[in-house]
Amino acid sequence: MSATRKQYPPEKKMEILREHLKNKVPVSELCEKYGIHPNIFYKWEKQLFEGGVGIFSQNHTSNRTAKESTMIKS
Repeated sequence: MSATRKQYPPEKKMEILREHLKNKVPVSELCEKYGIHPNIFYKWEKQLFEGGVGIFSQNHTSNRTAKESTMIKS
């Protein structure tokens, strides 16, 4: 018999990560509560932080582009 992996939607992953980051719930407690391996939790956390850099980079680029077009119009 093979065990099937539990699939979590992105919203649930964020909810679990938020519990740790905002509410300071220990990783071990969350992993036990949701039945996930700590390596999976840390993988999600890494993806969150790496993705966050991209979000801020895109925001910075669009702000710079808007400022540059304003300067060109002047």
